[in-house]
Amino acid sequence: MERAAWLSLNGVWSFRADATNEGLSENWPRQPPRFGSAMRVPLPWQSADEQTAAVGWYRRAFTLPPDWSAQTAWLRMEGVGGEAVIWIGGKKVGSAARGFHPSEFDVTELLTPGAES
Repeated sequence: MERAAWLSLNGVWSFRADATNEGLSENWPRQPPRFGSAMRVPLPWQSADEQTAAVGWYRRAFTLPPDWSAQTAWLRMEGVGGEAVIWIGGKKVGSAARGFHPSEFDVTELLTPGAES
């Protein structure tokens, strides 16, 4: 049995607490402000100094390998403690609700192999 190609996005991400929940109204998915903090994923921001914020934004750039052009690209999350809304390139991918249940999203149309996303 052979495992399908995969790319782990675990590691250090940019992070910004959104204490006033202004990210959507200010269009952060398309025009993000400066994300001054770093957060290790898969740890939640409540494990760091941002415990008072009700909303937090994570941001990460990545590049699919160029030879993935003939493959379907899936984004898989193992679960979230609250609610997660996922955006790629300013486009909403989907959301996952409270609970540590895997969620998968077909993101093939939003990514270009070999190009940074």
